[in-house]
Amino acid sequence: VPPPIGPSTAPPGVDSKTFLANERTVLDWFHVVFPMSALSTVLLRYGEGPAVYAGLFLAPCTMFTLIWAYRIYWLRVDALLAWDAQRYVDPFGPLVLVAAIVVGVVGSVGIHIFAVGSKS
Repeated sequence: VPPPIGPSTAPPGVDSKTFLANERTVLDWFHVVFPMSALSTVLLRYGEGPAVYAGLFLAPCTMFTLIWAYRIYWLRVDALLAWDAQRYVDPFGPLVLVAAIVVGVVGSVGIHIFAVGSKS
């Protein structure tokens, strides 16, 4: 049982606003995931040629982002419940997501250019 929270015993930055900020952050990540999943589903269902490859690449990126956001949320909840005043910055998740999307877009454009060039 943690000691009672008072002016001198509560670690800085751990209060109800921090819990709510953690929930808002995971909801923001979910707002990124749902359009990504819709786009990958549309590309897989209605796409042709390179679009299908883009959908195949985007679907695992979507799942990775969802799992990563959920994992970070629970790591932060555990830290908050343990009264561990730490930096709640995730340096890897956004970087990996942006890198995956860039690779997917560049790969999709490259496949499209290769497919158009081979038809000529």
